[in-house]
Amino acid sequence: MQDTLASTMPGVFSLGEESQQIVQQIKDLTDQAKDLAEKKFSQQQDINSTKESRDKLEAEAADQIWNRLADFPYELRQKMKGLNRSKKDAFSLIIRHFKDSTKPNKTDLDRLNLDDLKSRAEKVFSSTLHEVGTAPPVPPITWKECHLADSLQTPVTSSADVPLKTLIDELDNSDWVRQGKTYLEAQEKHPPQCPFCQKETDDSLREQLSRLFDTHYENQIASIKKLDQEVKQFYEQLKEYHNNYLNIGIKYSNHDSFEASFKDLQSALLQALQQLEKKISTPAMIYDNPHLADHYQQVLQHSSQISAEIKAHNNLARNQNEEKDHLIDQSWTYLIWITLKHDLQNYLTKKEGLDKKIGGLEEKVKDKSLKLKDLEKDIKSLQSKTASSQYTIDKINELLKVHRFHSFKLKKAPNPEQGYQIVRSDEVIADSNTLSEGERTFLTFLYFYHSLEGQIGEGETPRLCAVIDDPISSLDADIMFVVSALIRNMIRLVQENEHDRVDQILIFTHNTRFHQEVSYPSKGRTNKNSMFYRIKKLSPAPNEIEACGRKNPVRSSYQELWDQVADATLHPDKPMPWLANTLRRILESYFMALGGYTDLYSLADELSQAQRMHHHALVAWSHRGSHRIIDDTIFAPIQASNQDWLKAFENIFSRASGGAHLGHYEMMLEEAKPAPANQS
Repeated sequence: MQDTLASTMPGVFSLGEESQQIVQQIKDLTDQAKDLAEKKFSQQQDINSTKESRDKLEAEAADQIWNRLADFPYELRQKMKGLNRSKKDAFSLIIRHFKDSTKPNKTDLDRLNLDDLKSRAEKVFSSTLHEVGTAPPVPPITWKECHLADSLQTPVTSSADVPLKTLIDELDNSDWVRQGKTYLEAQEKHPPQCPFCQKETDDSLREQLSRLFDTHYENQIASIKKLDQEVKQFYEQLKEYHNNYLNIGIKYSNHDSFEASFKDLQSALLQALQQLEKKISTPAMIYDNPHLADHYQQVLQHSSQISAEIKAHNNLARNQNEEKDHLIDQSWTYLIWITLKHDLQNYLTKKEGLDKKIGGLEEKVKDKSLKLKDLEKDIKSLQSKTASSQYTIDKINELLKVHRFHSFKLKKAPNPEQGYQIVRSDEVIADSNTLSEGERTFLTFLYFYHSLEGQIGEGETPRLCAVIDDPISSLDADIMFVVSALIRNMIRLVQENEHDRVDQILIFTHNTRFHQEVSYPSKGRTNKNSMFYRIKKLSPAPNEIEACGRKNPVRSSYQELWDQVADATLHPDKPMPWLANTLRRILESYFMALGGYTDLYSLADELSQAQRMHHHALVAWSHRGSHRIIDDTIFAPIQASNQDWLKAFENIFSRASGGAHLGHYEMMLEEAKPAPANQS
């Protein structure tokens, strides 16, 4: 405020005595501008130096990465578009790929192999790539390993209970006897002769031999012979498979291990066949099992590997273009996340530090540039702003006179022209320090108020948002009404789009009385061009702005009591244990403190018993109250619904003085009801 009531320097408003601090202000502002300019120049030099360091870092990193690229396989590099251009282009491309890509997980990186990428590149970029036929599966084994083992390792002997068996078991010559039986059965002579002693055999001997080698025995021998045929058949199938598909196996599998697995299986099969031949000749003997299953699994494993390789080859041939793109992507991943990872991370970390330093310095330079502009503007304003006029002087003096400020007024300053001076009634220039705080506040407000209607100054926008923050400090009630009236008039002009320059007004105040006065035109109705807000102080947390809509949130304590009644009326089922106490406070304030009523009991004479009980409860509480709107007396209400209390409350207004107070009841409820939330 003291700065507003300043001196008479050229081009300065002269709302006060001459030779205030304007000259010193201009000098101080000029010194500040010089200091800011020097600091700005120094920081700009620092920016240039840091940019040179960043350029040097980039050149060194580009050289390092270019040299590393020379060691990357050419067959991959030539397919990675952009890497074979200039060093600068290749470096920029690699940096962009590194920044844009997401780091693969360790498992995916571990799967990447440079030799594998090179091998795939030879295939996928080949012009002769085509699909090939697949090898059939390995012939299956038709017997169970356990059956072969049992057949070879289980002695086949007779189970008949005949005298001859005891002798055969003692001599352990079952196979010899069986061969003799075959010879005996082949003779045409009857009775046949024994092949060993040449004597004729009797029926008893032939019967015992027949019982010794019965059907069960022969079935066992037949089973072994069948197994022998199965093994022979599989051996021939495997031999044919080996001869027909050996070349495919050599191309898609390890040749030595592939051939060795076949030889091992064939060798085991030959051994099994030899053992089976012996078993057929001498069924009672036990022979070793050659364990074919292990060798067969080795062959199956190689066959599966061959099939997988052929399938992969054919997929590659069918999807050659997609595989090219996939291989190039994997090559980029290997290059930036394995080959160049540490070099790129080291470069980008250092560059980030330099970028942050440059960014911070540029912000400081920008801030100083803005401050320099503001200082230049302030200096020009102090030296050349002369936007006052005699019309404004007359308007302010008229307001001062109407509101009985006779001890001072404004007049033009003789030098510089268009300036203002404060003079006493005897035309003596007034010392602003001799004005009371209220006079200075009022005069400053009038100056601000009329400046909003003045001509546009240099650097000002044609349309304004006026901000008024508690303009009534140290003003008495009469002047507060004047200030409120002026602001209300400006609000009306803005709402009706009739103000010359102001498009919006923001009014801040802590004074509820001033708030009520300045918002008086909005009382009882809403305006689509007005909004109310409440700033909640939540220290130490940041303050919070609460939107109150278009309804004035500042109300008296009495009005707030009626707000609670309106809330209960709108929400009759909502739990409100405080309702009876609120109704009691309204009754004692309106009927007893203001109306002088001493007996409200008689109003319940014609009510029902239940209604009379609630009526008497409210009246009893109001008679015991303090006759103040705010007190420390809190009553515990009896159990009753909201509707019961509200009906008893309304009855008092409708019955007292023949219903003369019902209008007050209806008016307060009407004003208490909130405006629609989305009213526009």
